[in-house]
Amino acid sequence: MHTNSFGFYVVLAVAAVLWGITIALWYIVVRDVNHNLPEAERFGVFGSYFANRSKIEQAYRRIYPDGRKLMVLNLLGVFIMGFLVISGFLLGIYRLP
Repeated sequence: MHTNSFGFYVVLAVAAVLWGITIALWYIVVRDVNHNLPEAERFGVFGSYFANRSKIEQAYRRIYPDGRKLMVLNLLGVFIMGFLVISGFLLGIYRLP
């Protein structure tokens, strides 16, 4: 089994940086939504990702109909998954026939 460990670490580092950018962008989306909601309807920043994601996304689309941050979040998620799959190939977990 041949592994390219340097390439693996580089690809994994890129995925980690993209993941950090995704988290920061998610907090920006929550902040933007909360800025335009009344105090009683605001979302908590911590622990809100899984429980309220669809509600936050609906509120963001309602408040910012032309906003592109959700699209960027989804694209970042696709890129992260792609880099993780590439790192699996470099580590030798996956092999092409």
